[in-house]
Amino acid sequence: MPYVEDMPALMGRVKRAISASDLSPAWADIMPIARHGFASNFADGGSHLGPWPPHAPATVRRYGPHPLLILSGRLYQAATSTAGPGHIEILDVREAAVAIDLAAVPYARAQNEGYPPGNLPARTFFVLGDFVAVEAAGILRKLVHTEIVGAM
Repeated sequence: MPYVEDMPALMGRVKRAISASDLSPAWADIMPIARHGFASNFADGGSHLGPWPPHAPATVRRYGPHPLLILSGRLYQAATSTAGPGHIEILDVREAAVAIDLAAVPYARAQNEGYPPGNLPARTFFVLGDFVAVEAAGILRKLVHTEIVGAM
């Protein structure tokens, strides 16, 4: 156990370990949790930001009753499955990103953010709650801990 006087040296090792770590294995473990988080938003009809507005009566008349944001399943698959059309994941040494290709699912942004000219309310599905953040932090903590212990 380092003494308090050794704290600057220990923090220097921590900083070096974090900046030198290849985080891609952690991102690979985090992405399925993120996809599950998006799927939970669809299943719950909302996110930690709140419930989604219900279908407009005209939508129900036109398409019949169906779960919010799941008419063809294309948007759901793009958000939750690596095999979904338009699903994009980028895992790098330092960062990760997940996105939906608007060329494949052109209405994804409008559904997520809303489109006032079309009277379409935001139904924010592409957002992650605290559970995913806590799980991701735990995975990153384990990886960085291994790097620090290996550097000592």
